[in-house]
Amino acid sequence: MTSLFDSSKINPEQINPVWNSTGVLILPEPFRIIVPDVDGTAGQRGIISKEVNKPKEVEMIHPKKKELLNATVYRAVKQMIAVHRLEPGLRLNVEKIARELGVSRTPVWEAIRRLEQEGLLKNIPNRGVFLMEVPLERTLEVMETRITLDKLAGRLACDRIGDRVLDQLTQFLRDQLRAVETADLALYSSADLRFHGLIYEVSGNGYLKELFESITLHMLPARLQVLPLLPLLCQGHQEIIEALANRDPDRVETALARHLGVVVAHIKDQLRSATERKEMVQRIRENFSPLTAPPKVTGSRKPKLDLLSNRMG
Repeated sequence: MTSLFDSSKINPEQINPVWNSTGVLILPEPFRIIVPDVDGTAGQRGIISKEVNKPKEVEMIHPKKKELLNATVYRAVKQMIAVHRLEPGLRLNVEKIARELGVSRTPVWEAIRRLEQEGLLKNIPNRGVFLMEVPLERTLEVMETRITLDKLAGRLACDRIGDRVLDQLTQFLRDQLRAVETADLALYSSADLRFHGLIYEVSGNGYLKELFESITLHMLPARLQVLPLLPLLCQGHQEIIEALANRDPDRVETALARHLGVVVAHIKDQLRSATERKEMVQRIRENFSPLTAPPKVTGSRKPKLDLLSNRMG
């Protein structure tokens, strides 16, 4: 419940707020607080005004905690996109997301606004919030960029990687194998992001890691038919782990390029197929002539046959 000061009773700027250890605001006396209705929208369904004559703890989120909550919810919604929990073109259920995260709708809407600014979501008035679909052409550009970035991250990680990180990468690979067995794309996507994200983290280059997180998120809302590729992608991850374990930068670069190259080739195949379908439809339309179509029979009357024309003279 958010509490607002009534400026007619006391000037909030003159109050020196005191926050207790749990982030609850303790207000001095005397003052009046305005409590919004249960839906959190003050003024829409009435406002309750209370007079308080002694110091009292009021449930009001500390600004720093509010900022932390907004950031946490933003990351959670972004993770839902990353692991294909949210499908491109489908409307988001804000109420359901808020219940799942155990928060009010306010931080969820704040996250939606941020993701809309980043081009991932679209809020259409009177229709709802939708996940934008990334064109395959854009996805191809992102993956081609990823190859260069991943090769650099892998080379840098060779000098810093330890046995603990190798064990983590191996565990992520086990998660991916379980996902392949159950055809669970969400589980695979989650493990895949953690796998590559850990390599970027071990590289020690913070800016490189930020680039990875940014461009990867912008290729996820794409309709990639990757389920048939998952066994081959898991094999690529195994080769990457082996190369990192040998601390061989050239081998790591080769393994990463081959691994991501599988996805690049798959995207090109999808684009080629889409182009061929469009060209075929266009040829059919151009070659189709209404004059060659069979005559239409209207009503219940059937055309009469000219029997005399078939007689021999």
